[in-house]
Formats: sequence, C-alpha cells, structure tokens
Amino acid sequence: MIELPVSIRARVGAGVALVAAALWVPAPASGANEEPGVGSAMQEVYAALHFLLPLALDLEEFSSEERAPAVREALARLSTSAAAIRRHAESREAGAIYVANVLARDAEEAERAFSQGRLSVAGYAVQQTLESCVTCHSRQSSRDAGISESFLEDPVYETLGPEQRATLLFAVRRFDDAALEYERALRSDGLEPALLLGSLVDYVTLCVRSLGQVGRPAKILRRIARRDDLWLQFRDDLIYWAEILEAEAHEPEVVSLADARRAIERARGLGIFPSDRRGLVHYILASRVLHRRLANHENPVSAEHYYLLGIAESRIGRNEWIAQSHFYLELAIRLDPTTDVAYRALALLEEELLFEYGVTDLSELPGSLRDRLAELRRLVLRSKVGA
Repeated sequence: MIELPVSIRARVGAGVALVAAALWVPAPASGANEEPGVGSAMQEVYAALHFLLPLALDLEEFSSEERAPAVREALARLSTSAAAIRRHAESREAGAIYVANVLARDAEEAERAFSQGRLSVAGYAVQQTLESCVTCHSRQSSRDAGISESFLEDPVYETLGPEQRATLLFAVRRFDDAALEYERALRSDGLEPALLLGSLVDYVTLCVRSLGQVGRPAKILRRIARRDDLWLQFRDDLIYWAEILEAEAHEPEVVSLADARRAIERARGLGIFPSDRRGLVHYILASRVLHRRLANHENPVSAEHYYLLGIAESRIGRNEWIAQSHFYLELAIRLDPTTDVAYRALALLEEELLFEYGVTDLSELPGSLRDRLAELRRLVLRSKVGA
C-alpha cells in the first residue's frame, strides 16, 4: 500500500481512503441545477475519480506498467476537467473560485507527480480532489439527486462504515442520503468519544447549510449526550448545541450581515478556554448567512463580510488542507487594508498560521507563505502609519 506523505489534516485521511476504495460508481449525470458547461466537467471529474481513487491506494496497482496508459489518460481527464471547473468558477463568488483553484491544483499535481514517478504524492493528490468536492458542496443549499444515483446499488458500498459512506455521499451532493448515514454512524455507541466531533461538525453543517434543516441535529445531539463515556464539557456542549438549534428552527431565517456579526460575537463570548467549542453552532449559523449572501450577487461584499467568514470557517472548517479561512481573511485585508477590520484579519491570520505550523515566529513559516504575509503586513501597517 502507498505510504502517504504526512498530512496537516487532523482526521480526514483515513475516512477519505476508505471512501475512495468504494468509489466504483458510473460517471454521474449532469446535475439539473448546474449551468451549461460545469455539469459536463463535473461528470468528467467523477468519471476519472471512479477509475483513479481505488488504484491510488495500492502502490502495486498504481505503478503497474500495464495500467500506466489508462492511469495517465484518467489523470489528464481529471486535470482538464478540473481546469474547466476553475474557468467556470471565475464568474462565481470568491469562495467558489478558491475551492475550484484548489481542485485544479491537486488535479494538476497528481498528473505531474505521476509523470515524474512520484507515486505516493500523485495518489495523495488524487484523494485530495474528493475533499475539494466535499468542501464546495458543504457551502451549497441545493440538492442534486441525479449524481451517482446508482451508487447505493453497488455491493461494494456495503463494505464501508456509515461515516465513510456519508463522506462520499456528501462529495457527490447526495445530501439527504449523507445525513441519514451520519445519523446511522452517530447513533452507534461503538464510535469512540474522541472521534465523534469531526462527524458531528460535518453533520450539523450539512443539516444547517446544505439541507436548511436547522433543528434536525438536536435529537442526535441529545442522544449522544446521554452516553456515560463523555467528558463533562463535551456533554454540556452537546446539550447547549441542541437547545440553540431547536430554538433557531422556530425563528425566521436571518439574512443580514448584522445577524451574522451578532452570532459570531455570541460564539466568541462563550469561550472560556482556548479550545472551547461551546460557540460552534453559532459559527455554523453565521456561516450559513454569510455564504448565502455571497451566493446572492445583489449583496455588496465588504471587508467585514470576508473577515467574519474567515472567523467562522477557522472554527468549523472540515479540512485544513483547503483552509478557506486563510483565503477569506486575506480577502478582507486586500479589499480595504486601511480599515480596523483588515488589521484584525491580519492579526487572526498570523495567529492561525503560527498555530497550524507549530512555530513561534513568523520567520519559521514556509518561504512563500512568509513572503505573502509580509506583503499583507506592509499593506496594513502602511495605512496605519499614514493615518
């Protein structure tokens, strides 16, 4: 088996690997809600992943001379189609552009690494494309039942655990089925407490942002809170999250930037210690408002909008490899570096990067990242000097 490079992701790798092993599905039909062009490109991406993902987990199969021509052809299809999605995303909002760029980057890296004989890197990059699909679709509220409709009929599907099936269904926008699989996984007492949080965040995000069913997770949250193997803070958090979601389900949906700001301020006010998760649902609720406002091109986008989204995504982001929070914070700075919002966005971005890379000084960050931060600091601090 391929020994994957060390990942900065905390929990996703094993789930993606298991999901990839079962992605023997036919190429999906173009979604009814997709604009012309992107649907066919997505279809090509899924068709390529259908072939590549299982092979990417087995070094012997991935390096087989007999399979090499077919692998190269599939990687070329994946790269070309991902590039088409990136071009299509240029007319979308900034978040969609960023995730499309990540998808295209990983597809290009997979093709390049395979041609250079760096098979472990190529296999890892192939798996990352699935993560881009999940990240993008978690931002959307539309359903597309036409994608991979026959997947549930494949007997290989039954070999996966419910959490892995949920991740795959999320990736192909089968949101209703994904929610059912998450619920199946979370009802199991066999899932260790330390492994619950990742699936819970994905499940609540799916229900709130993609399905628009704010109160749905409350029952599962209360069920888990009754387990006798949870630490006290986690149990209290679960009960609080359930109460907030039940209350929000009976309120009119909020849509203003001020509503998102209040939700984030409430979340931040709940933190008692650095790793406190009490405010999680408020960050998710705020992100729903912010993502929907971005999707509505009639709403003017301000630096504060991106700053708030950066805060929210830094607390709920499912995949540090994609790190949308960094992108949104940088947008907040570049949109208007003269504001206090830009200053706070830069301060948060620096703190996030120091923590994620496990260093204590900005000079210890990777060179390209260090250079970009230096540019942002010049923009912000120059405006402060000139004020």
